[in-house]
Amino acid sequence: MGKNSLLLNSTTEEQQLVHFELIEQLVYLTFPTSLFEKKESVSFFCKKRKEQKRFFLDHIMEKSTFGTHVTIELEQFKLYFHEKSRLDLYMQFKNEEHSGVYKVCMKQIEKSKNKRYLGLKPLKEEFYISPYVNIKGQISFVINTAEKIKGEIFEGDAALKKVSYKKGVLKFKVELLTQETVSIRNVILKHRRGIDSIVIEVKPENIKGNILFVQIDILNYQFQLQQFYWDIYVEIETNELDSVLLRVKNYGLWNKYKLQYLSEMLTYEDAEGNILVPYITASEDFSLNYRKKGEYEEKKYKYNEYIAFLFYMLFGFWFLKSNIWLIHEKYSETAQDNSFSFFKYCFKHYPQKKVYFVIKKESKDYSHVLPYKKRVVHFMSVKHLFLLLVAKRIVSSEAKGHGFAWRVSQGLIKPRLNQKKFIFLQHGVLGLKKIDNTFKANGFNHADLFVASSDFEKEIIHEYLGYPYKNIVTTGLARWDELENVNRNNRKEILCMPTWRNWLEEVDEDEFLQSEYYQRYYELITSSKLREFLVEHDLYLNFYLHPKFIQFANLFDSLDDHIRIIQFGEETVSQLIKNSTMLITDYSSVAWEYYYLDKPVLFFQFDRDKYEELQGSYMNLETDLFGNSSSNIDALIDSMRTTVDHKMGLDEKSINLKQQYFKHVDNNNCARIFQEIKKNEVSSSLKEELMYSLRRSPLLRTVWKKLKRRFS
Repeated sequence: MGKNSLLLNSTTEEQQLVHFELIEQLVYLTFPTSLFEKKESVSFFCKKRKEQKRFFLDHIMEKSTFGTHVTIELEQFKLYFHEKSRLDLYMQFKNEEHSGVYKVCMKQIEKSKNKRYLGLKPLKEEFYISPYVNIKGQISFVINTAEKIKGEIFEGDAALKKVSYKKGVLKFKVELLTQETVSIRNVILKHRRGIDSIVIEVKPENIKGNILFVQIDILNYQFQLQQFYWDIYVEIETNELDSVLLRVKNYGLWNKYKLQYLSEMLTYEDAEGNILVPYITASEDFSLNYRKKGEYEEKKYKYNEYIAFLFYMLFGFWFLKSNIWLIHEKYSETAQDNSFSFFKYCFKHYPQKKVYFVIKKESKDYSHVLPYKKRVVHFMSVKHLFLLLVAKRIVSSEAKGHGFAWRVSQGLIKPRLNQKKFIFLQHGVLGLKKIDNTFKANGFNHADLFVASSDFEKEIIHEYLGYPYKNIVTTGLARWDELENVNRNNRKEILCMPTWRNWLEEVDEDEFLQSEYYQRYYELITSSKLREFLVEHDLYLNFYLHPKFIQFANLFDSLDDHIRIIQFGEETVSQLIKNSTMLITDYSSVAWEYYYLDKPVLFFQFDRDKYEELQGSYMNLETDLFGNSSSNIDALIDSMRTTVDHKMGLDEKSINLKQQYFKHVDNNNCARIFQEIKKNEVSSSLKEELMYSLRRSPLLRTVWKKLKRRFS
């Protein structure tokens, strides 16, 4: 928290918390009186671990002969947290005698988890909150489902000991590592993103002491399986917590090796091409992945993987100082985003630099890369996989995983990809859409350099995603170097480009048709009032659905010659931006491109309340937008009319905000990004690069967690 911060459990005895209690929805804390001479100078806040944003808490403070009592109501946590979170409690002093931020810690720490956790209280929907004292003595809060918190409180683990597969039957052995007396009830498979679960009955003959032998005949349960991830739990009965679900965890190096590198021996495949793959997650949990077998999991590509790895073992040492950069975009099938713009800059200005662009040969954008073909690599070719193994930097406008077969985590290549340093160019400016769970600093998609467009965005990355300032570079986005206000088709066009919704991902067609998202946008493109407006002003509207909803593109159609439905890949987004004079969107980051070019943006936010609850925004959507927002079609068309009457210019509020939202408005974004990556390269020695790679090795991480658990 800074050089001036003091930890309460590391200073004098008088400065420590002496009592911690939960009654109903109230947390009671008791401190020595001497700390609180002026209660108005003291505030309390909680903070997610490895993140910077502070959530200040209302509290009541009273003095007595026993000390100072502080009461914090749990109900207020509903205002801040709508998903699982882990928070630590701090207090802040601001007066002449004391100044700084302090962790709130207990004087004495109970060893038993049952005594350190103060119970579960319902918070919101399926989430509960539990105040507790962590292993270092600090007061903390966990927000999660009741079953997750009870599994955390329980003193013990369900450890995977052995796993095998033969003829449609998956077998594994689990040992309950606990001193408590428990009874084993069932094994449960829970769908990670839904409410579905499959109960596998445990027979008495399958239990020997604390050892459980599980046998899953996949054919018996296949009709219940949905894509994609199923987590495995053992349900037990305890005296204090009643029913507890323990996530099956892996502490064995052989299990990790077997499921990572020999997964084909354990994979079930049916006649329709569905596969069930057991695997170990990044947090060492045992899970199943049920999905359609991917195109890049066929034998041809497995052979490519083995050949590339053999070449790496034989010749990889020659590339220790090569400093190769490997660049890709969404699923390695596009060439139109920040990654491609940055690649072209490198190709033109630094032809000797080993920078390669990865793309699928069958991509609709493949023609874009032909002028640069000597530095273009075909996705999942031997050359691509070899370069993945030897590259020093992965550079992308999407997650690192888009540079390999999507959803495939097993094999020889993926672990090495995860060990590479990652430069995140971003897909778009942060502000309208929260991505905390996707790109946070301590997450799976951690970036070593995170590109930002302004100090405003830099603060979002620092506060909400938890990145230190040294890992954030305020350069501007690469593709902005190519933005032009040039309309080459001599038509006055409007682009309508809505973004996706996280609650509609992976739904079927019937559910999508019933959604408000589909109904509002279909109502818009078939609106007679919209058509009359377009004809009156000789305007044309292009409707472009987000790529995540590409499977539903056929559900949108228009027979009107003033309204055109554009399919993914038919035109590049950059060309659509150039050709249009106005944007209609909801929460898409493409709005920032228009704003950068001084083109007006109209926001169509009919589901704002639901969006803020389920997705969230870093901006105040009521006050911080750089364009008018409408919640219905009539209001949207009225805003379009006003914008046309003002000759397609920005309103006064948007003009005044622009300096805050953009640090650079020039054509030097790629140059700044290149220099920042070079600086990052120069500052890292070969030894540091190797140590970085070793720290992210999945096998070494398993060994470390096993040793940590044994000696804790």
